[in-house]
Amino acid sequence: MILVLNNRNNKVGYVVKSMKNINDQGSSNISKQSTEEPSFFQKKRKIVAPYNTELEYVRAYLAKCVTLSPVQKKIQAQNNIMPEGRMQIRPELAHFLGFILRLIKPQSILEVGSYTGFSALTFAESTDPSCKITAIDRNLEWTKLAEQFWKEAKISDRIHLIYGDAFTVLTDIIAQKKSFYDFIFIDADKKNYESYVNCALKLLAPSGLIIVDNVLWRGEVAKTDSVDPIAKMIHAFNERMFERTDIRLSIVPLDDGIMMIQKK
Repeated sequence: MILVLNNRNNKVGYVVKSMKNINDQGSSNISKQSTEEPSFFQKKRKIVAPYNTELEYVRAYLAKCVTLSPVQKKIQAQNNIMPEGRMQIRPELAHFLGFILRLIKPQSILEVGSYTGFSALTFAESTDPSCKITAIDRNLEWTKLAEQFWKEAKISDRIHLIYGDAFTVLTDIIAQKKSFYDFIFIDADKKNYESYVNCALKLLAPSGLIIVDNVLWRGEVAKTDSVDPIAKMIHAFNERMFERTDIRLSIVPLDDGIMMIQKK
């Protein structure tokens, strides 16, 4: 349900066609508008204007401001034929992260969960050549592909890849007391998100930024009746993060939702 304001006559119209039908028929066939308030509003008295980036026409529009490098395009093509291809961050999120990195100018980046290297390549292409990236992943098949792509993009010397369980690797890095990171990106197994954030906070530079991916999980986290087990885990994680007093956070409804975290 979408709220539409007509500026010429100051009337408010309501588009009452379901988002499913919009998906089926496209943006050109959005239903007729009425100046009469639907019964939903009479009962609930609450206007909800959903922003659903799963709509393909919205994605096509967002793509106008997104550009991919030749190697990013190759990685995306590879991921499109892989069963786990959805694990790659979408191009519009990559573009946003690159925009953020050009603003904060990090000198050190930590990535928890690398898949086939698309996001780490994005980080390298969006930062100064002096910026070093540490990437953690436990899947040898995926990371072999990542290393090939990084080599092709001529940025492999900037990325230190660590194979292994993310929590174990993070604990080891903390114990060494040698590394602090300006930017940390978490996109790994969801059940351990809170553990990863706790470790990341210990490794974060004072003015650093943590970004956690998939925190909306296709919108399922907001549904009280969701039966998706991963959505339930992420919902519980989000709720615990909301209650913390040692961090500042914001959730951006881009792609599958990202949580941005800073230490107070």
